[in-house]
Amino acid sequence: MPTSKPRIQLTVDAELAGALASVAGEGRSQAKLVRDLAIRGAAALQRERDQAAEAREVLLAIADGSVDIDFGAASQLHAERGDRLP
Repeated sequence: MPTSKPRIQLTVDAELAGALASVAGEGRSQAKLVRDLAIRGAAALQRERDQAAEAREVLLAIADGSVDIDFGAASQLHAERGDRLP
C-alpha cells in the first residue's frame, strides 16, 4: 500500500517469530503487532534509562557527600535481610 511515511525492512528470525507468536491472536496484523511492540518497547527502554540516570545521581550524591549515608547501618540491614529481598 502506498504511503508518504518511511518504512523499514524487518527480518522475522526465530527469536522475533517466537516473540510475535507469544502475543499473537489479538486479531492484529503482524505489522500492527510489531508497531505496537516497538512503541511499548521504546517506552520501557526509556523508563530503564531514566531509572539508571536517577540511580547514578543518587550514587554521585552519596559519593560527593551531599547525601549522608550511615554505611554501618546499611551494612547491618543488608546482612539482616536474609532471603526476604532479591
